[in-house]
Amino acid sequence: MLTAFLTSVLAVTQVGGHRTAPSADSLLQESLSLMGGQRLADLRSVRWTGMASEELSSASEWASPPVAMYREFTELRDLAGERLRSTFTIVLPQRSDPIASVGIATPAGTPGQAAAAEASLALGPERVLLAALAEGDATIRQDTVIGGKHCRTVTFRGGRVTVYLSVESRLPVAVEVVQSFPENPTLGMWGDIHTVTLFQAWALTPQGIRLPLQLTTFRNGRPFRRVVIRKLELGAPAPSDSFPVDSGRVAAARARAMATPWTGKDLQEMAEGVVFVPGPFNMMLVGSSRGVLVIGAPYSEAYSRGALAEAERRFPGVPITGVVLPSGTWPHIGGVREFIARGIPVYAAGGTADVVAAVAVAPHTIAPDSLARVRTPVILHRVDTAITLGAGPNRVRLLPNRGPGAAHESQLVVYLPGHRFVFAGDLYLPQRFEPNLWRQSLDELRTLLGGAGITPERVAAMHFAPTPWAAVRATLETGEGARP
Repeated sequence: MLTAFLTSVLAVTQVGGHRTAPSADSLLQESLSLMGGQRLADLRSVRWTGMASEELSSASEWASPPVAMYREFTELRDLAGERLRSTFTIVLPQRSDPIASVGIATPAGTPGQAAAAEASLALGPERVLLAALAEGDATIRQDTVIGGKHCRTVTFRGGRVTVYLSVESRLPVAVEVVQSFPENPTLGMWGDIHTVTLFQAWALTPQGIRLPLQLTTFRNGRPFRRVVIRKLELGAPAPSDSFPVDSGRVAAARARAMATPWTGKDLQEMAEGVVFVPGPFNMMLVGSSRGVLVIGAPYSEAYSRGALAEAERRFPGVPITGVVLPSGTWPHIGGVREFIARGIPVYAAGGTADVVAAVAVAPHTIAPDSLARVRTPVILHRVDTAITLGAGPNRVRLLPNRGPGAAHESQLVVYLPGHRFVFAGDLYLPQRFEPNLWRQSLDELRTLLGGAGITPERVAAMHFAPTPWAAVRATLETGEGARP
């Protein structure tokens, strides 16, 4: 049965009344026969060559319009070994030059790699019908109309996977998969992700196999990816050295290090009760006898638990009075649900607050986290004008980045007047990160501080350690971005 988000985005309607229908397996067998039958089942590998566009943030309707990424790729799909190797060139608006890269997904890699390999290969167009037949629990659901096509609906894997088969052509129109990516810094906080892929532009190959040459994917009803295949090579060689085992181990080690980065080392006490916390995404702790503010909730639930444990160690018996989210980029707030679960108030600007409200109610039935287990409502403070939290030398001033020229309106700059120190979130970027955009964000920071009459001594950011403000300003005047 289609979810509400799919109904709204794909214009899906229900068709009343079932006619006498064949079994689910017979529907799947008929569709498989049209796609090539045994020839398709015997296919061991295929190489795709084509183009793809992808939205970098697209699992929620509350997000601002996402930034697009374009790829030209060659993808070796080892169907027998459930391994995938992509060689691609990425084009982004942040960078003037394309980025060449190689990606490998195998069942032996990280949980994210395994999920990617399964979704793309075991549930891709070449294998999804075979997977449905092999499971043994295929069930017919109510007929549906998708994009004007009357479809039969077949679910399997306990309803987690759904195949929509055209009544007219008998070919699969779409596949819906419900998955969770708890270790993913972008998708983990969204919990159960409904991924729907439409199969379009069908082609009959010389080998007598029918495959789609366009795949359009939605996540939670939002556009995610469109793939256009210009060349198919069936039975392409898939040597083992194309999928090095070490790549999975390296990726797994990196994922573990990022998911639990808290070592307690290299913390910088800038003043009494003010701690700068370096990491994949820098954070801060600001404490007094009245309470502790945590600046940042990046990446993961485990990351947030590390921050909270450190705060409790340094400020024993002092309550955590809030978590401040300087940036709304999804990896920068990936750990916010751990704070919500503990009843800690969240402070966020504009669009970031909207995303947090949605994240707080996102279902996590597949991989329940702390918030899913306690179901605590979010205490969310939307910061649309400057406010001050706390008192004394460690009081904190929150400045939303708004006004003429402010393209990064979801940013919240943190200022400690007692120490003339600014935490700039993601408004101070390394030039190598975004060579086309770093001047824009840094100019917004200069404008915001100038408008508030603030001349700090030092500034830090999610990707920068504390730096003299004079040196930060000089990067704009000299035209050379600073190094992290």
